[in-house]
Amino acid sequence: MYINRVEIFGYGKWSKVRMDFHHQLQIFQGKNESGKSTLRSFIQHVLFGFPKKVSGKYSYEPQNGGIMGGRIWLDETLEGPLFIERYIKNGKQCFKCETTSGKSLSEDRWQQLLFQIDEKQYAQVFGFNKEQLDQFQFSSMEEIDQFLYSVSLTGSEEWMKLSTKLQKKADSIFTPKAVKRVINQQLHQLDLQMVKIEELAKNNDVYEETLQKAEEIKQEIQRHSLMIQKNQEEERKLQLLQSHWNSYERWKLISKKINFNQEKNWNPEWKYELERNHLDDEWNEQQIHELQQEYHLWKQRHQSDQLLKEDPRWSQLLNISLMEDEIEEKILLRKKLKIELDELQENIQKEEEIWDIHHENIPLEIPKYEIKQLKEKINQQKTLQFEEIELDTKMNRLKEEKEKINHHSKNQNTTDHRFNITGLLIFSGVVTSLASILLLSNPVFRAIGVVIGVMIGLSSWMYEKKSVHTSQFQEYFSARLEEIRDELEKDAIQRKNNKEKLEKISLELFSWKNKYGYADSNITVEQLYQGDVLKSIRYFIEQRQIKEGILQKIEKELTQLQMTWQWVFEVKKEAIPNAIELEWKLLKKMIQEVQNSYQQEILQMNEGLKLQEQIQQLYSDKQLLESQKMSLFKKANVQNAEEFYQKDEAYERNRLLIQEYTQIKQQLQNYLEALEAIKSKEELEQKIESSHHSLLKLLQTNQSLIEEQAQKLQQIQQLATDGTYHEQLIQFELWKAEVEEQLVEWASYLYASKWILESLQKQLPSQTNEVIKVAGHYFNRLTQGRYHGIQMKNMKIVVQKNDENWLFASELSRGTLDQLLVSIRLAFIENLSSKIALPILIDDGFVNFDSERKQIMLQLIKELSSKVQVIYFSLDNEPFTIAETPASLIRLQR
Repeated sequence: MYINRVEIFGYGKWSKVRMDFHHQLQIFQGKNESGKSTLRSFIQHVLFGFPKKVSGKYSYEPQNGGIMGGRIWLDETLEGPLFIERYIKNGKQCFKCETTSGKSLSEDRWQQLLFQIDEKQYAQVFGFNKEQLDQFQFSSMEEIDQFLYSVSLTGSEEWMKLSTKLQKKADSIFTPKAVKRVINQQLHQLDLQMVKIEELAKNNDVYEETLQKAEEIKQEIQRHSLMIQKNQEEERKLQLLQSHWNSYERWKLISKKINFNQEKNWNPEWKYELERNHLDDEWNEQQIHELQQEYHLWKQRHQSDQLLKEDPRWSQLLNISLMEDEIEEKILLRKKLKIELDELQENIQKEEEIWDIHHENIPLEIPKYEIKQLKEKINQQKTLQFEEIELDTKMNRLKEEKEKINHHSKNQNTTDHRFNITGLLIFSGVVTSLASILLLSNPVFRAIGVVIGVMIGLSSWMYEKKSVHTSQFQEYFSARLEEIRDELEKDAIQRKNNKEKLEKISLELFSWKNKYGYADSNITVEQLYQGDVLKSIRYFIEQRQIKEGILQKIEKELTQLQMTWQWVFEVKKEAIPNAIELEWKLLKKMIQEVQNSYQQEILQMNEGLKLQEQIQQLYSDKQLLESQKMSLFKKANVQNAEEFYQKDEAYERNRLLIQEYTQIKQQLQNYLEALEAIKSKEELEQKIESSHHSLLKLLQTNQSLIEEQAQKLQQIQQLATDGTYHEQLIQFELWKAEVEEQLVEWASYLYASKWILESLQKQLPSQTNEVIKVAGHYFNRLTQGRYHGIQMKNMKIVVQKNDENWLFASELSRGTLDQLLVSIRLAFIENLSSKIALPILIDDGFVNFDSERKQIMLQLIKELSSKVQVIYFSLDNEPFTIAETPASLIRLQR
């Protein structure tokens, strides 16, 4: 069994909340006061029922008001998927359990599905929280062993606690060597009393004689007491008869006034018949009034239709109704023309904006032969413009070439001045060589001088050769410049001629646009020779003129028709609508109504006749009701309604007297015979007084006997200061009975404790071995291998350390003891899951564990969730590491 979903109507801080649960592991994480414990409590209370009120209030009443309670959906129960619902309404707890097939389950059946487990057992076995570990305190090693032994067998410590509690109660009553125990003291008292009885038995003869006389007096007192009791009972009966005497006299008086034969002269049903006759008469009057009003309205309506049909213009209106299709066609055509005219106007406005013209001043359409001439002119203009571009390109190219030649010639002129010194330089080289040979005696300097002279001469000669080549290029450039001048002059003349031709063509085109009215528009000449660009707007204008003409004709015809039918609205006193469509629709309705009136005139006449017949029938019914009323008066032997109601009141008074007579007779039923035997009230009072005197006499005699008995008892007291033999014997028997009761209670506690221990011990071979085995595996993992196993020896838990030594559980540290307890409880739940698979609720149950052991514990929980659903409430984020899917994590906010 696992929880699939919860829905909280109202519970503590939660209100109108629905949560889906994971079928294996569901984790809730939130800080303190985020509602974790409230949610855990909600699950337990919906499953097992709400606790009783404390100080007039339920725990976890909704903070926001509303209904307290909710609903839980569960799967894999013995009845299949189902939901359970508990809530508190008007202070009462309500329960509902229903399967998905619609089958309702009783609360007893639901307890069977929970295996008859109550909330306390569920919390002890399937619940883990910090409070349980904090309560894990023991005063002795024996208590620790018994606690762990009980957990390993039942999953909780309750049975061992109960056994210990019963043993302590038995020890508090009796132990063999104790002195202050209750039974020990009573047994000692019995011994002392037995010694005292033996001493009193020796002097008991006088005591017995006096005791016998006292017993005789006692019997006499008892006999007088019986007589007193009998007299008191008789006096009580007489007083009871006296208390009923007034009712008895009233009963006799009523019996004389009652007319027991009234039923023969009067029938109580007559009153209901008269009242029903009165109601029917009132309803008849109301129906007559309503039908007369309806008949009056019918006459008015009939007269209005007749007035319209008698008008001489009605025949003309009927002729118009024959033209219904034609008129509706005209109205539809009128509407369609208006829509089309609006569309044409929009198209005309668009064309005007495109070409910058107005439809009232639209240019003329150009003849075809002129369009052909215009096309030739434009082609000629384009040709000239192309030639103009080529001439410009050619002239620019020639001008660039001319500028390059002029720039080169300018650079050459700078070297002409050097040509005159070429010979001088050659001569200087020869002179330098000769001077070096002749004047210098050093061969090195002489050689240097000769080389310098030779270099000067060679350089001068090479420069002279270059000058000759440059003069040849200059002659070529001069001739080329002359050719360029001639070409430029020719191109300039041709360009001038082209411009004159272009200006002439432009003037011709402009004058042509003015001639046809295109000068102020956005239409170019190129667009004009391609065709009539204003063809669309010309079409739109033409269509608008045609449609306007048709619309004017239709409007005129409809206006004439309106003049022939508007008199109908005056006769009918109806307002004339503004739109002709509405006017025609209303007129058709009026004509149809009048035409239908011809067909319905017979029906209306029948309706009027029917109303008259109904009115006549109601008058007949009225007469019948009157006759029935008179017949009723005759039966009652009265003349009118006033006498009838007087008789009815007399009947009612007699009926009430009979009722009172019957009630008094029923009250006096047990005393009537005794009352009838008494003749008068005075006789009854005398009997009461006589009985009272007898009672006083008996009481005085009884008082004397009591005083004599007191004297005898005083004498007995004097004979035995410490009590008589029989008194002491009776006291002994009383004490003995008390001791026996205490011994029975002591034995009950003792044997119940022993029975629980024996029953638990019998379970050890069949169940505990598997639990201990699994617990040992868990304990080994939690202690990270420091302990290898767990065993059960003589109802005590022992654990094996990794050094093979065995320790009793009572010898472990508190932290290790917590881990051992958790291991045993988890093992018990795993062993139990095959039979009872209820969800486990863990509310920060391992906060005392360090981080490493907590991670191991969380991994064990994850493994356990594959067998039974685990719902984990955590303060921190560590449990998120074991979450199955994102859907199994829910963060709670404060």
